[in-house]
Amino acid sequence: MTRRRLVCLILLLCLVVCPAFSACSDSGTGADDTIDVSETADPEGGDVDKQMMFHEAKDAAADALALRMNADRVSEDSHVMILSYDTDNIYIQNAAFAYDNALALMAFISDGRQEEAQQLADTFVYALENDRSGVRRVRNAYAGGNINAVRGQWDGAKMPGWYDKARAEWLEDRYQVGSNVGNTSYAALALLQYRNRYGGDRYLEAAKAMMDWVLDNCSDKSGGDGFTAGFDGWEEADPPVVYPFTYKSIEHNIDAYAAFSQLYGDTGEAKYYDAALSAKRFVESMYDSEKKLFMTGTLDDGITPNKSVVALDAQVWCALAMGDSFDRYSDALKIVSEMKTEDGGYPFCLENRNGGWWAEGTAYSALMYRLRGDEKHYEEAMSALESIQLKNGLFPAATTDHLSTGMELFDGSPWEYSSDPHIAPAAWFVMAANGFNPYTFADIDP
Repeated sequence: MTRRRLVCLILLLCLVVCPAFSACSDSGTGADDTIDVSETADPEGGDVDKQMMFHEAKDAAADALALRMNADRVSEDSHVMILSYDTDNIYIQNAAFAYDNALALMAFISDGRQEEAQQLADTFVYALENDRSGVRRVRNAYAGGNINAVRGQWDGAKMPGWYDKARAEWLEDRYQVGSNVGNTSYAALALLQYRNRYGGDRYLEAAKAMMDWVLDNCSDKSGGDGFTAGFDGWEEADPPVVYPFTYKSIEHNIDAYAAFSQLYGDTGEAKYYDAALSAKRFVESMYDSEKKLFMTGTLDDGITPNKSVVALDAQVWCALAMGDSFDRYSDALKIVSEMKTEDGGYPFCLENRNGGWWAEGTAYSALMYRLRGDEKHYEEAMSALESIQLKNGLFPAATTDHLSTGMELFDGSPWEYSSDPHIAPAAWFVMAANGFNPYTFADIDP
């Protein structure tokens, strides 16, 4: 696949992922208008023996994340985003995706590594407050390494890009410099998790600003439930070059639901309550009661369900996030079991064609199984991951260079994962080994 395809992969992921019903406690068979911001799961996830099962592999993964971050701290005031991939791909060679770094932040929290967690939390706050557009928003990616502004060279937090020799100019990817609801909500969730564990009102204020951007820019103008996806492009250009999206993603809205629910619990502000309910109602509307699965979202009209792919994450992240209220949707996990490969891993989608599997998806499936008390499937998934862990502690994004998602990118080319080492699977592996659910807000004592 071309490297631009991989650059854009998270854009389409927004159609298929589903992580954050952290506070839902419905009692009926349909949606209701309640929000429960109480603790919904034990973040320890089990007994001490289980904690020790994958201890060495977990430590290696957490150490790898910390090493990558600390290697780029050139001074005490450096604000570092962790490079997402080890790759020769010029288009993402210096990209640190917001989603990946939010996961890393929560992995550090789960492992009791406050110093590293605070460094990343402070970096997200810096990026929010020093955006070159002057707008307080989360970009889909930042430059890997120290993102501090440099007078005369970089206006605001550094953005990723590459030098095109043929054109003799610096280029940026329209997705990387854009903003979407899923990545914004992940960053907000990570800051709220940090505040929940270690305190700090500045992180609450930053999370509020992030989700206020969602309210201001991605609310359904027609008054329907849920939030649209955001936009790609250069809002700050003169004139602006922006590619807005009108579809609604189940993943985005579950992320938003979790963040808005926690913000309501922390602030009591009605706007967050209303936003959480709107996102929740949309997510529940994406359950196909005949096929017993969650759909990925809508088409561009924001209404018609997108039924083109049965995605792993749409099922697993709902199970992770919904707590007891997932019980009436538990048949969706039958689809997950059908996806498992002979090697014990899980692909991106049911339509997987080449037998490869997805390290990130396998890791969060392991976490889901652990939190649901299914030790057999938890151990199988973690053992499969342990078998492909690299010497540097990371994991390949996939077990093949052409793992299909069943989806296409905006240019019509297939969206595929490669085997490049990736920080997201490492972060999920750490959280799985620690039994830490990133969508609930119980107290933690690693």
